[in-house]
Amino acid sequence: MRTRSRYDPLLTTYLEASSERAERDALDHLSAKHLRPLIGKLLKRRFSGPVFTAVESEGEQASDDLCQEALLTIVRHLQQLKRGSAGDLHDLNAYASQVTRNLFSDYLRRKRPARWSLEGKVRYVSKLLGTTELWDRDGHSVIGRSEDRRLGRSANHRKLQMLINSPCRAARAFADGDVSSVPLAELLTRLLNWLDGFASLDQVVQALVQILGLVDPPQVSQTSKEGVAVLDLLDTSPSADVLLEMREMLRALWAEVLLLPPRQKMAVLLNLRDDKGRGVIALLPIAGIATVAEIASALEMSEQDLHAVWQALPIDDREIAERLGLSAPDVANLRAVGRARLKRRIAKSEHNLSGDQ
Repeated sequence: MRTRSRYDPLLTTYLEASSERAERDALDHLSAKHLRPLIGKLLKRRFSGPVFTAVESEGEQASDDLCQEALLTIVRHLQQLKRGSAGDLHDLNAYASQVTRNLFSDYLRRKRPARWSLEGKVRYVSKLLGTTELWDRDGHSVIGRSEDRRLGRSANHRKLQMLINSPCRAARAFADGDVSSVPLAELLTRLLNWLDGFASLDQVVQALVQILGLVDPPQVSQTSKEGVAVLDLLDTSPSADVLLEMREMLRALWAEVLLLPPRQKMAVLLNLRDDKGRGVIALLPIAGIATVAEIASALEMSEQDLHAVWQALPIDDREIAERLGLSAPDVANLRAVGRARLKRRIAKSEHNLSGDQ
């Protein structure tokens, strides 16, 4: 006998259905009358934000696709719940909202990698600062100083409009010069002090994208489910041969990384980036080289701990040093030794392969 208090009352009809037809009807009713409107409303907010422009014609189709994917994910979970193979679900709204946010985040990572990465860093930095907070207001994520949240004080309207419409002009007002050398934590602090109130996280991040001159690579035709996000992260449209070569290089790199001593492995992986400073570790699961669970295992971290820093990757030596109980120079040295070892091993492997031909 199910304990009703363990489940959202919205699920009662479905969980107590005694036939396949009754279950199907209950799920159809939940989807049509509750889940689809909720998911649609959440996605409409996301796709109407400053991240997406009016000319982005695929937005409506993407929203429909994500809505379907969210519904399928939720229905599968409810079916597991019915069979007793899933845990309690006290709040269906909260669960559906989280599934939708996660799917949108994955979509954003593929379509806007620079913006997605920066948002992760802003979220991470805001927690470290202690004086800055993120919270939900009317269904939107907002960011501000702790005092702004306490007082319910929103950003100065004139300054906020300048930040939205002329972010570089706003940067000259609050950053006083070149921002390229200003750490993100300091830049965010100056920005929020200048705004003198909380603002939409989307608006703040999108302004910072332009202020910092971050550019997402051009999109390419997504002809392969397996390669979608890999293609999005490249600067040009690769041929099949180039894409295959890139995946083989990642596979070879991962195999050699696994052979590194634990501390070298962490120093290399958590700071792994390409020549433009973009994180590379996210390519591993995208390209089918390693799952998030396998990466966590290699780092001797729990999946939960890895997920907590995933969006902020690559992280700097100071943060890695705190995890290892070392100094930042020690971490830099570990990574230098690890990278040198990887280069030697990969060069040796390539030499052996060429010798076999």
